[in-house]
Amino acid sequence: MILIDENKYTQNALTLQWRLNLDTQDLSGWSLLCDLVNDRTEKYPTREAYAKAKAHAYNFISRMITAKYGKQLVVEQDLRWLREDLVDQDGYEKEIADLLEQVLRHPVFSEEYLEEARFMRSKTLLSLEQDPDSKAYLLATGLLKDDSPLSIPNPGTLEGLDQVTLEQIKALHARLMEARPEIIFCGQLTDESKKVLDKSFKTAPLKQSLCLLDLDDYRQTTIKKDISQGSLCQIYQTRTRLMDDDYFPLLVLNEYLGAGSASVLFRILREEHSLCYSISSSLQSHYGALIIETAAASENLPQARTLIRQIIEKTASAEIDESVLEMSKLELVDRTLGVENTPGSKIGQAIVEQLYDHDVTIPRQIEQIRAVQAADVARAAARLKLVCEASVIEKGKGEAE
Repeated sequence: MILIDENKYTQNALTLQWRLNLDTQDLSGWSLLCDLVNDRTEKYPTREAYAKAKAHAYNFISRMITAKYGKQLVVEQDLRWLREDLVDQDGYEKEIADLLEQVLRHPVFSEEYLEEARFMRSKTLLSLEQDPDSKAYLLATGLLKDDSPLSIPNPGTLEGLDQVTLEQIKALHARLMEARPEIIFCGQLTDESKKVLDKSFKTAPLKQSLCLLDLDDYRQTTIKKDISQGSLCQIYQTRTRLMDDDYFPLLVLNEYLGAGSASVLFRILREEHSLCYSISSSLQSHYGALIIETAAASENLPQARTLIRQIIEKTASAEIDESVLEMSKLELVDRTLGVENTPGSKIGQAIVEQLYDHDVTIPRQIEQIRAVQAADVARAAARLKLVCEASVIEKGKGEAE
């Protein structure tokens, strides 16, 4: 267990993180398990009763989610509550310990609750299918099938949801309880709460599992749908490992291209050429991928694609706007410093520091970001390789989707 003894925040923060081998057949089951855990406990078997109990404890917060990192499935339970020493109320410390006990050890499962969770989750997946941006992303990552876990949809699939049984949910939960999570706490831990944690889990340090893209070929697909705007998703492999020295120029490049408020992609495609409604870039660092997503009228996507290629080529040739580069570095530094402002972000930093065997502390990250020069960004851009892209465009009258 990692204990961050901190009294400058009014909230306590607790995170339990399990890292399991990624099994694609279980993804839908894990999503439904999280939904069920988030809804009820044995003592509070309805949403209303559970919500009332959390509200009475000064808005106690509990959420379980899943994510993919490389070849690992991450299951994370996040809990937040008002510090006990700040509440002048008899029984509050015991009330928090009781809620922790319920959340961590006593979820409730039934066929009725499973069907309700299945229905709600299917609505979410259907909405993703109808949204052109989400659909383009799913299509682009789907082109990586058999070559990268990035192709696996994190919340599962509609077909997978239909196959999940109550027995599978119970088996997944039992597996989770038997596994050893890492537990990270930030705040002021009371004896009552520590007793709950100590009797609930044995802990184990986290280990990372990267799975970097390394493709030789280029893949592309386009589909037509009855939509009012088009969408383009492009995936570039970066050939850069998370937190290596070359990672920081890549971070700045991403900010410079499409993640920052002054990004060149937005300025050129949106403001100068009026080619798109939105455009942004993001990093999937555990997979060595940089993703550019563009929402535009279908007829503008070819020109947008050409401009994106030209901007990356110019950046790789060191034709870089120095003012935008400096703004990008400043925004990254501000965001990195921001991890000191909440207990949750301090927990996130503690996880990062555990996963890497070299100095990734906040001061070191800021030092690395500030040291990035235009030549470093150009080198990072030159390493990018477009490996797949997917377009969702408007279908013509009488055309089938």
